[in-house]
Amino acid sequence: VELLRTVASCLLFENTFYEKGSEIAQRIADLSKQVAPEYLGKLAVYARTKLGLRHVSLWLGVQLVRHPKGGRHAGVIADTIRRADELAEFLSLYWLDQPMKGARHAPLANQVKLGLAEAFTKFNEYQLAKYNRDVEIKLRDVLFLCHAKPKDKAQAKLWKKLIDGKLAAPDTWEV
Repeated sequence: VELLRTVASCLLFENTFYEKGSEIAQRIADLSKQVAPEYLGKLAVYARTKLGLRHVSLWLGVQLVRHPKGGRHAGVIADTIRRADELAEFLSLYWLDQPMKGARHAPLANQVKLGLAEAFTKFNEYQLAKYNRDVEIKLRDVLFLCHAKPKDKAQAKLWKKLIDGKLAAPDTWEV
């Protein structure tokens, strides 16, 4: 109950009047170890789909991967990722507290690779182009790290455009 209350009432890593955002994130991480992985997975999907919370659902996915009882959670990761930019955001949260070795991040757990690969297949050219930003972790980096397999030739062609930096400009108000 405490984990649900904390998740439902926070914007991850944002300070409140009473508590620092980093303390809230740490409390979620600590409480996540005390619940069953199945509950944690359901809570992550619930936070994303019903509560509309993006970052905390991704953070719960990270905690699920690190849960002491382990398990298969690639589907949960894929279900919590609803926007293309969340692919890279998940990785930034995954690597948040892990020291870099030279210029390299820690290797990805297999369930993370599978979940990101499954999520990657959801997005069309518009969605990929809209969130394909020049940031530390790029969408093409995520694609290379998770070794996603395209569903068909059209998706393979689309991902080649992403890799080559040749996606059509998205028709948004910013453009």
